[in-house]
Amino acid sequence: MVGHYDRRLNTIYIDPRTSCRTQRCTIVHELIHWEDDDGPCANDWLNNKRELRVEAETARRLISIDAVVDGLLWCIDHSELAEHWDVDVHLVMLRLEVLTDEEQDIITFFVDAEEEFIVA
Repeated sequence: MVGHYDRRLNTIYIDPRTSCRTQRCTIVHELIHWEDDDGPCANDWLNNKRELRVEAETARRLISIDAVVDGLLWCIDHSELAEHWDVDVHLVMLRLEVLTDEEQDIITFFVDAEEEFIVA
């Protein structure tokens, strides 16, 4: 386990042996649990649902739409995006999966503008 929020003790634990990048992602993830005052779940299904919600929010907080646009214009793969955004590849893929319609429109606008600039 890389990190854990203990509601009873109001404490977040992070494995100090992990990389700074992993610690950064984990602390944001666990802070969301803390903000939501998450306690134990009644069953695995509810726990998995909550973890997916927290992971998606972690990706949104760590990777802004401006960073998404910039990264998609200049990086060639998920590994390069992860390095550019200082997150792990899992969060890269998740951030791209949870783009809103508005965010997708923003990306399309800037990618199209970049293509027009290159052609001109």
